[in-house]
Amino acid sequence: MTQAILFDLDGLLVDTETLGIQVAIQVCKELGIELTQDEQKSFIGVTDEKFYQELFRRRKLDFDVGKILAKHFTIYEKLLKTILTPFQGASELPKILKNFGFKIGLVSGSTRNQILIILNDLEVVKFFDVIVSCEDITQSKPNPEGYLTAAHELQISPEDCLVLEDAETGVIAGKKAGMRVIGVKNNGDQNLSFADITVDELRELVNKDKEFWVRAFTP
Repeated sequence: MTQAILFDLDGLLVDTETLGIQVAIQVCKELGIELTQDEQKSFIGVTDEKFYQELFRRRKLDFDVGKILAKHFTIYEKLLKTILTPFQGASELPKILKNFGFKIGLVSGSTRNQILIILNDLEVVKFFDVIVSCEDITQSKPNPEGYLTAAHELQISPEDCLVLEDAETGVIAGKKAGMRVIGVKNNGDQNLSFADITVDELRELVNKDKEFWVRAFTP
């Protein structure tokens, strides 16, 4: 029976992944790297640090990931404060689920500062009982550490947690954690086949009643 609902952030509540890819293209171009379409796609669902680590490893480049990441964050956070595109339902759904009596958590590969910029802009930060950022874990999605950390902090068993995810890596992380997962396509083209169910858009979940959340996915 669902007691907690755990949200992803980027690509689920807000379309920051498009912005993040644009920043990565800009940063890499200044390094003399032209990102392929596949490399751009690999940005989705992983931390920025992991993206650059894997990119430099594949291309056998010896750049300082820490310095590159700092530059990426500076550009990204400046743009984030002026260009934020939430998906329909992003401001309503956390409040609705909180009013239903669920514990609400967020597990993101973004930094805490980036998360708070977004949640404050959406005016939903007060509804989240726990926030797990990339700074709180050692292994990013598809590793389940983030979701297991959130469940531990909420003092709720993983099997009583329901995850909302837009990325393949996130869906896998939720399932590896022993949780049920709703895959939300939004405008992405990720493989969400491992999710228990999928919906096309976040807004489809806004009008679901409490019974849907409590029992629809109970084994």
